[in-house]
Amino acid sequence: MRRNSDHATSRPVSRRRLLRAAYGAAAIALLGACAPAPTPVPTQAPAPTQAATKAPAPAAAPPTTKEAITLSWLGATVFERPHQMAGEAFEQETGIKVRFLFLPYGEMVNKQQLAITAKSADYDLMVAEALLVPGYIKSGFFTPIDDFTKTASLGDAALDDVFPAALDVFKAEGKLYGIPYQTSTQLLYYRTDLFESAGLKPPKTLQEMSEQARKLKQGDVFGYATPTAPGIFAINMYSGFLWSFGGDFFDAKWQPIFNGTAGVQALEYFVDIVRSAGPPGSDIWHNGQVAEAMQKGLVAMSQNWAPNIASVMNDPKLSTVAGKVGFATVPPGPAGRGVRLVAWSDMIVAGTKHREAAYRWLRYAGSAEYYRKFGAPTGLIFARKSVGADAALAKSYPYFPPVAEMLQSARLVPVIPETNEFTTVIGDQVNAAIVGKTKPKDALDAAAASVRDILKRGGYYP
Repeated sequence: MRRNSDHATSRPVSRRRLLRAAYGAAAIALLGACAPAPTPVPTQAPAPTQAATKAPAPAAAPPTTKEAITLSWLGATVFERPHQMAGEAFEQETGIKVRFLFLPYGEMVNKQQLAITAKSADYDLMVAEALLVPGYIKSGFFTPIDDFTKTASLGDAALDDVFPAALDVFKAEGKLYGIPYQTSTQLLYYRTDLFESAGLKPPKTLQEMSEQARKLKQGDVFGYATPTAPGIFAINMYSGFLWSFGGDFFDAKWQPIFNGTAGVQALEYFVDIVRSAGPPGSDIWHNGQVAEAMQKGLVAMSQNWAPNIASVMNDPKLSTVAGKVGFATVPPGPAGRGVRLVAWSDMIVAGTKHREAAYRWLRYAGSAEYYRKFGAPTGLIFARKSVGADAALAKSYPYFPPVAEMLQSARLVPVIPETNEFTTVIGDQVNAAIVGKTKPKDALDAAAASVRDILKRGGYYP
């Protein structure tokens, strides 16, 4: 199958249609990736650690006159606090005031799309998640930043330090529209004490993970848990298994292929490990329930998202197994490792009267400096290789090294106007197989038929 970016541009769609569908796709991605753990995260930033590699060079002298830029941003989540702190520090350093318009996700995106359609001048920047980006770029409302990144007086953006897959999210037709400040991917959480007692080390393959899950299922402790609830939760995990078994969602002509041999094997694996090693009722769990089960010592191993979960797993105030949870990469399958990627960046509105000030903020928010001071202490996941390789940071945040490795192979689902609809359909059928309502092959065949109808209505084939 072609790359997601190729798929996303292989047939013309209206700006309004792509924006509307991208909102739906991004909404379910946010729901799946950022559903909170059942515990708070710390908000006080410790002293920043020394960079393991060269950080972006500081920009030249700040503007001589004060400016204010307005940013549409995600509120009421773990993301809000680090940007507030960063905005204050940025103003002290540059004289540029950042006015954040924090709104809950749905309201934020609705207002963004209204502004884009109306070509509003109310904003200088807007934050965007990976699945929103193609529609936003296609709208023409945002400006590329390549000229800024090549201007020495504005400082080195150190783009080579950003994980390539995360940076590629914000590229189109050879132009760059953002510098990601945070990403999201999945981790394997495991009980170090139980693994040691059983003479085990973190699994190196999916087959080994399944075998260990069965072995560790003893008494009141179950071997494995992962989000399985219908819709986005199930598809988030199934997509990784699908890629790991060598499958994909579509062929080059947009025909569904996830119900082929690889896709069926992936779902059979998913069903088997949950039903043979998971707690009763875990076949309909979401992210927070999986995290809570790990914190309460109910499972020996779990596969879950990293943001806002890894950072609190060993907090003695929040977990009964504090100090006993280790972090590892999700092991590869027969065709390698595959997990979903999420990435975020601010994007500059093309009509802003504060282009340079907006870029200065964009560069600052996407820097390693920002992440060390404000992102890491609040549970966000980095986008820069230097942060993932920082040994000093790894001592405080031991999940950083496996996250960095996971980001090397994380992927996006195809981003098209129908992404929301087709992923929900597949996720529902995946869950139906997990709970035993239907067999894996039958579930995927039913999903493929529905997805084919969805894409036919969308004009992908006669």
